[in-house]
Amino acid sequence: PPRDRAEAMLAAGDHAWNGGIFLFRADIYLGALAAHAPEMLVACRQAMEKARTENRRVFPDLDAFAASPAESIDVAVMEKADHVAVVPVDMGWSDVGSWDALHGISDVDGDGNAHHGEVIAIETANCLIRSDGIRIATVGVQDLIVVASGNDVLILPRGRSQEVKKLIEAMKG
Repeated sequence: PPRDRAEAMLAAGDHAWNGGIFLFRADIYLGALAAHAPEMLVACRQAMEKARTENRRVFPDLDAFAASPAESIDVAVMEKADHVAVVPVDMGWSDVGSWDALHGISDVDGDGNAHHGEVIAIETANCLIRSDGIRIATVGVQDLIVVASGNDVLILPRGRSQEVKKLIEAMKG
């Protein structure tokens, strides 16, 4: 709704906002997908049937997953489902939708670095450094995001992690 209407709705206290956190049993959700978004269910099942596993990580098949309709759970299922309840909750939620947000909720060392995996950081400050395999070594850097996954390495300044979308688009072209 327009901003003034949204503010009035929230002030009234009888509306829920940001209902994007869902809790359901897997079988119930799969049944709802079958009823309301069967193309999405087929694509997801194929992506998992063709998935590859490395250590304890599962990587759904990208081509099969990309065949899924680009529709949110809200629109594809929740707005159409019969047995849905809205439950208010105050749980200190942080939407970890970016590498910067992940740094913000991670445990950090004395220099403000959040490490995961095999990392050597010398004279390094305020960085998020994650690897699921190869060793990452840094010297004399600050305010970076460094992520290594499989054969890919991502390096960018903190504060610009939302721009990863541009990179993904460039990689597709």
